[in-house]
Amino acid sequence: MSNQIVVDFIDTPSYSPNFNLAEYIIYLLTMKLLHHLPLGVNMEQIQYKA
Repeated sequence: MSNQIVVDFIDTPSYSPNFNLAEYIIYLLTMKLLHHLPLGVNMEQIQYKA
């Protein structure tokens, strides 16, 4: 057994939402919480309605 750590780097595009954890979490929240609202509704509009 080797005592070395091997790290592989993957070259991704400069903008890659599929590999961006923050954007993925936002997508999941949108799909779970905002799926019933029209497409153009944003969080500010929801906040002011409440």
